[in-house]
Amino acid sequence: MNELFEKLKEYLSMDKEIPFTEFMEYFEKVLKVIGSEYEEYQQEDLEKARFIFSILQSNAVERGSRKDENSKKYKKISEKCNLWMSAMNLRLRELGLSQDEIDTSNDRLLASV
Repeated sequence: MNELFEKLKEYLSMDKEIPFTEFMEYFEKVLKVIGSEYEEYQQEDLEKARFIFSILQSNAVERGSRKDENSKKYKKISEKCNLWMSAMNLRLRELGLSQDEIDTSNDRLLASV
């Protein structure tokens, strides 16, 4: 999880947009890692995973709004991210967090990058 989070921080500090292939590679790595470890995650990892999906989702929405050869792929990425974020929300709520606490955690992670 920390490797994915550090890579996301690196991407967020860049001045230019990464190409579609690199975006897709990172997204697929996120799906693979989180998909295989999800059941073991506790609060901190769930919060980081949710944050990663929120950033990917917002970027995919923005890129998907462009009319190019990858717009449909970005829209599908956005939908998958939204599903994962919902799953993270559910798990975090089951751990006793309110939606306000989840949103505050997301804001805290954003401020840290």
